[in-house]
Amino acid sequence: DREPDVSREAQRGGSVNRTHWNLISATDGASLIILSLPVGECLATLEALNDELPPGTIITDTASLKAPILLWARAHLRPDLHYVGGHPLRRPEAPAASAFAGSAYCLTPDAGSDPEAVRVATDLVHLLEARLLYLDAEEHDSLIMALQGVPALAAAAMYLSLTGTEEPTTDLAAVREALPREITRLGEITSALWSPDLTQGNRDAAARRLDGLISALTVVRRSLDDPDPAPLATLLDGMRAARAQWEQTKAPAVGWETGDTGSRSDSWRRIFGMR
Repeated sequence: DREPDVSREAQRGGSVNRTHWNLISATDGASLIILSLPVGECLATLEALNDELPPGTIITDTASLKAPILLWARAHLRPDLHYVGGHPLRRPEAPAASAFAGSAYCLTPDAGSDPEAVRVATDLVHLLEARLLYLDAEEHDSLIMALQGVPALAAAAMYLSLTGTEEPTTDLAAVREALPREITRLGEITSALWSPDLTQGNRDAAARRLDGLISALTVVRRSLDDPDPAPLATLLDGMRAARAQWEQTKAPAVGWETGDTGSRSDSWRRIFGMR
């Protein structure tokens, strides 16, 4: 990390055993490199490392969007380097060696991914004791838009409704003070997800998800005008019931890898009809 305080905290938490300020020196001799950076910085770092790494080096990442990085890797990464997209869905509040235990971790190989590189990335996820899910990169990004992007855009809309203008000129200190913490947090997600590196596919996915949210909001809005409280009560009861069921079962969803690793590192190939 470029911030010395972050590096020191990672060492104190047992996440790393050595830090280095220089990118090339930090990656010297590494056979596996993990980029824990936003999408735009991942692309810039890959470009900087492209001519520096020895053949066979495996690169993965933790960025929230996978398609833009995969497209760049297909077009520009040296053929003797291997990229496998990754995304841990838990963002630990503090570094710790056990930070990802039991949490969801997505890997997004494609039909051109090197099988050994996928195996190494798979072993990494299991070493972290996380739950592994293989996803297509575009499918992953569409889901992230639904889970993070659209709520973040909704937070931006809420901010707009509170300020009354896209570019407010008045002092918004009082408004910002009143904003719920979650709206502020989602606003930070907006900044992380929306960058010039987004592909049109990401924008299309966000538009579809946002349209679905608008339709759902319309239904909820109409229920507020309904003198019969039953429709809104049914919706809220359904949410509570779904949460209770999840708490009771917490069963792995279809596609989760559990148990011993065995030959499971090849199961990603079934996504693309490969054997």
